[in-house]
Amino acid sequence: EAALCFMDAKGLLFALPAYMRYCIRYFDSSGWTTVDSPIYALARGAKAFGGDFSLLSEEQKAVIAKFLRVLVLESDDQVDTTVASTAYEEHWGQFDPDY
Repeated sequence: EAALCFMDAKGLLFALPAYMRYCIRYFDSSGWTTVDSPIYALARGAKAFGGDFSLLSEEQKAVIAKFLRVLVLESDDQVDTTVASTAYEEHWGQFDPDY
C-alpha cells in the first residue's frame, strides 16, 4: 500500500496508473488505505517526480488533475478528499483543461 511513497520518479510513472485505476474502481467499497496511496503520492506535486513536472506529458498531467477532481467531487469522503483537494488546488489543477 505504501509502496508509492518509496518509489523514485520512474517507478512512480510506472506504477501510478495502476494505483489510480484501482482507486477509481474501488474507492467506494475497498475500505483499504490503498485507495489513498495515489492521492498521498500526488500531494507531493513535482517533488514526487524528482522536482520536475516535465517527466510527464501534458496528457498525463491532465489525467492526474481530472483524477483528483473526480475523487473530490464523487467519492463522498470515502477517500482522503482533504488531501486530494489540496493536491489539486496547489499542484495539479493548473493542468486541468476543463477548469
